[in-house]
Amino acid sequence: MLLFRKDLRTFDNIALLKACEVNDQLLCIYCYDNNNCEKYKPAKISKKREAFIFKSLQDLDNRLQKMGQKLLVFKTSPLEALNHLNANVPISTFIISQDPGWYEKKQVAEIKSSYKELEILQFHNNTLFDESEIPFDLINFPSSFSKFRKTLEDQEIKHPWAAPDRLPPMPDLNTDKFSLNGEPIDAELEFAGGESAGKQRLLHYFETNSASTYKETRNALDGKNYSTKFSIWLSNGCISARNIISNLKKYESLNGKNNSTYWIFFELLWREYFQWYAHHYKESLYKISGVTGIRPLSSFYAERLKKWEQGTTPYPLVNALMNQLVSTGYMSNRGRQIVASCLVNELELDWRYGASFMESHLIDYDVASNWGNWQSIAGVGSDGKKKHFDLNKQTKLFDPHRSFIKHWKGERGARQLDSVDQSDWPI
Repeated sequence: MLLFRKDLRTFDNIALLKACEVNDQLLCIYCYDNNNCEKYKPAKISKKREAFIFKSLQDLDNRLQKMGQKLLVFKTSPLEALNHLNANVPISTFIISQDPGWYEKKQVAEIKSSYKELEILQFHNNTLFDESEIPFDLINFPSSFSKFRKTLEDQEIKHPWAAPDRLPPMPDLNTDKFSLNGEPIDAELEFAGGESAGKQRLLHYFETNSASTYKETRNALDGKNYSTKFSIWLSNGCISARNIISNLKKYESLNGKNNSTYWIFFELLWREYFQWYAHHYKESLYKISGVTGIRPLSSFYAERLKKWEQGTTPYPLVNALMNQLVSTGYMSNRGRQIVASCLVNELELDWRYGASFMESHLIDYDVASNWGNWQSIAGVGSDGKKKHFDLNKQTKLFDPHRSFIKHWKGERGARQLDSVDQSDWPI
């Protein structure tokens, strides 16, 4: 049995290739469970993000059918899905991609505990490197990104694997109720989900000269080509990091290398850093004290949090960015830093509320990058330094004519941060 999670693709999918090697028959499943009732469990996702995942699953199912398979979707946990399937068809092997999330690791641990004779094969399927290829033990994880980068920057990156031509057949099993035959989620998407759309984006981006000017444009707040947008498909496993590097190298061989093409690789290394960071720090990824063990000063101001989420703070640029996020499911990297800094510094809120809100809404949500970056802003990451972005300066730099603020209605915020004091008296 192969469980798909954040690897919704057929190209460069080592778990899928291994399933072909070890199985005469195969079940391909995906488990969708959007109820939030446990500590460290993913937040309930928005309609936008849900729609993107649904489209990605549809595309994966279409590709699997061309290989003689189909995708079975369970609205339950992997353990409960395995219980159901094992009651009908004996399952000897469970194949899955390694996920850095603590809750996702817990799911695998529960399966190991319940099925002690089951062979469980796990693969690092969403990183540039396998654990065996990184030149340090995870116990001795580098104390900073700079050290991590210097260790791995010149490491050879394997060429992506081709997709299999055929897959082992499905066993005789009634699977009609687990097929992707439901109505699509009613949410308009600017970016289509799935491996097909991800590959199209890769081809289109590298057919332009955008990669050669990436470093100069990457901090823009809006538009389709100021940044690669690869994270949208990468985070859901519709494309792989190795595939991006392969296409980047082809581009550089035809158009030459420069600081901008290097910066695309540099930011993929940042992503790689956070993947292994999450594997190393485990559940500390979600703790208020982060990996430092030092609790930051913060309080819970319900009104402030609601204004931040609804884009009605006294800060127009922050409002515009939050309105963009909720409307599209996407926000630029620069925007994410700005709104995170506002929540931590101006609003003085627990950074985890912000990380959880992003988890719900970002269609390119990645557990390691999201929570790791929030820790960095809040000063509870590996360097222990809080980041504070001057909102007036950021507005002058990235929206000097306030066109972004006007477009995303950022001026419709409150004049003051609080309407009541801590004792609920009117201010």
